[in-house]
Amino acid sequence: MSLENEIYKQRTISLGMVWLLVAISGFVMFEPSPFELFGAVLVFGSFAFGMRIPKGVGLPIIFWAIFLICNIISSIQSLDPSMSVKPIGIRFFLIATWLFITCFVYENPKRFLPVIWSGYAFGAFFVVLIGALAYTGNIPNADQYLLFGRVKSTFKDPNVYGPFLTPVFLIYLSRLESGKDSHFVINITMLATVSIGLLLGFSRGSWLNLGMALMIYLIIRLLTLNETKELSRLLGMGILSLIFGSFLIGWLISTSAVSELFQVRAQVVQGYDVTERFATQLKAINTILDYPLGIGPGQTILHYASMPHNVYLHLFSESGWGSGLAYVSFVILTLWKGLIFCLRKTEIQLTSLVIFASLLSTQLQSFFIDSHHWRHLFILYGMMWGAMLGYDKSKTYFSK
Repeated sequence: MSLENEIYKQRTISLGMVWLLVAISGFVMFEPSPFELFGAVLVFGSFAFGMRIPKGVGLPIIFWAIFLICNIISSIQSLDPSMSVKPIGIRFFLIATWLFITCFVYENPKRFLPVIWSGYAFGAFFVVLIGALAYTGNIPNADQYLLFGRVKSTFKDPNVYGPFLTPVFLIYLSRLESGKDSHFVINITMLATVSIGLLLGFSRGSWLNLGMALMIYLIIRLLTLNETKELSRLLGMGILSLIFGSFLIGWLISTSAVSELFQVRAQVVQGYDVTERFATQLKAINTILDYPLGIGPGQTILHYASMPHNVYLHLFSESGWGSGLAYVSFVILTLWKGLIFCLRKTEIQLTSLVIFASLLSTQLQSFFIDSHHWRHLFILYGMMWGAMLGYDKSKTYFSK
């Protein structure tokens, strides 16, 4: 076999493994999940065999290093240090996954981003299918894919299942806007599938996540349109999506079971928001002031009756001020650079905008939810950084 064929074979295998990693990122009902087991081998194996690290990730790596160091320091004063081992391990793995995806996309964003989206969409389709079958009672042990009558599918919580679907909804919406007419049926089918999944999760946070992501996407698209034809297509897409969505929601809630749960979940404030969520957030604020180094990763459940449901309060209280500031700094840097990149007219502008809108909406939703262990979030981080650094890359790397 010639050297050229051998290189082609190795590259194809590499693409296939990354595709598979992303495709199974939604199957996280238990830990370690298939994503962790396969990801640990692929991620750390890739770096061990010389995966190149682009120069531009120096600052975010510094932020993540500070984040991890502060997590370790805070664990020393934990009530139960053994409970800190697992969350620190998860955070280290997710950061390594971010760096791996960044390095992968960096090599060729135009070619490799579609590979990731393909795996993501494939996984999302089956996650929704499993959830829908469970909701209608058409698979064995259907209850394990539901939580209080709400679809969580292969996730632990409907509030994670829903935001996992948002990027898929946006990417097919963007393809509907700019894609070929021959792909119209595929785009509509995937939009319908994801819409059903989002609705049956009955998650207010998921609906908010999607709504904010759509708004961000549309606003930036309007700011970057250069031709009247593009504007007409965008408006047409928006009207079509609104009509389609209205019919879909109307059809789904026409059944009594769905309608009753939809009416309950559509309320802005639930009873437990005041008695649990907001009360715990107030306790977390006091903890942040009393424990600058944090109470230790994984210790929240020992100090409060429930989780803070605010990722920023969660990290500041558990891992200390240094960890919280490092995380916020990484998020701000990512969003700022991502916005600048999305405003540029590039060949990957639409897919970059989808990633950015998904990231920004999730960070806004994170004021009401703990998102720091969401696997798909770190994949999106990697896609954003890989796209930004790789599009205009000069072949300079850190020494390994």
